[in-house]
Amino acid sequence: MVTTPTEETKYIGLYSGTASSAPTSYTSYTWSKYAGDDGVPGEPGEDGKTYYTWIKYASSASPSAADMSDSPTGKSYIGIAYNKES
Repeated sequence: MVTTPTEETKYIGLYSGTASSAPTSYTSYTWSKYAGDDGVPGEPGEDGKTYYTWIKYASSASPSAADMSDSPTGKSYIGIAYNKES
């Protein structure tokens, strides 16, 4: 478990709770694979649409398209677009 992802990092852990600092136990997090092999799309939702989640990294909170990257190397911000259509 690392606080700064590398090129080899393939999982991201998300914690939701009341702790004022990041928990140190991996069991406190929900883990999801966010890099590597493309997954198999799930079944369409009740509305018949397929939704996706994308993760990008950037050097600022308001990046240009050129500043966004699939790699966290050298980046300080993470952006998550979830429940988006393709």
